[in-house]
Amino acid sequence: MGYEADLLSGVIVLSCLVALGLLAWLGSVGWRAHVERQARRRRQEADSSPLATLELQLRLGQMAAEIRALSASGHFAAAHHTKAAEVAYDRLLDEACHRAGLHGYEPIANEEDRVIKELELSARGWAW
Repeated sequence: MGYEADLLSGVIVLSCLVALGLLAWLGSVGWRAHVERQARRRRQEADSSPLATLELQLRLGQMAAEIRALSASGHFAAAHHTKAAEVAYDRLLDEACHRAGLHGYEPIANEEDRVIKELELSARGWAW
């Protein structure tokens, strides 16, 4: 019984050390750099794909339709849901502007910024 207890406590200690090492690595600069490299590579691959651009236009259209539906509904918490949908739409607009080569714009702060970005994208042939 003593040997089994020592073995079990050794396994527990080893498991804890492995878990602590993993947590330290996940919080390290190396892990963050790895995640950033992967994200950058995915963005570069997505930027070059015409299908990804079409998918983004479809998502913009879906979010715009959802915002219109939420605005017209009288459901409980519709304003909260509309605001969340607008934030998602704004992020999609930012991504679309980046993909279309419209750099230098600040994140959307008000309706005017949103309309400007929509017009710039429309002028470049985007439709949703």
